[in-house]
Amino acid sequence: MPERYQEILTATRPKLEQVYKDELGEPLPEDIFTTLKVTGFGVRDLSEQPVRWDVSFKSTGDKYLGVSIPFAGNTAMEPEVDIC
Repeated sequence: MPERYQEILTATRPKLEQVYKDELGEPLPEDIFTTLKVTGFGVRDLSEQPVRWDVSFKSTGDKYLGVSIPFAGNTAMEPEVDIC
């Protein structure tokens, strides 16, 4: 995953932009790390094809926003959102 980090961020950005706009009512900053941080990666079953995995983010500001973006292979799926 480390060597694909930039590719993963590029694939997640459209999903993050939509969630950020829908939930916080503002555009996602160009540098997402001014308001979000990566909280983890998960892999469900390595024997499954395509491999299903996810990357999770959470906000660093006053409003909590947690977002997990599942992938099927290299395709980003609909995000799972947790807000408080």
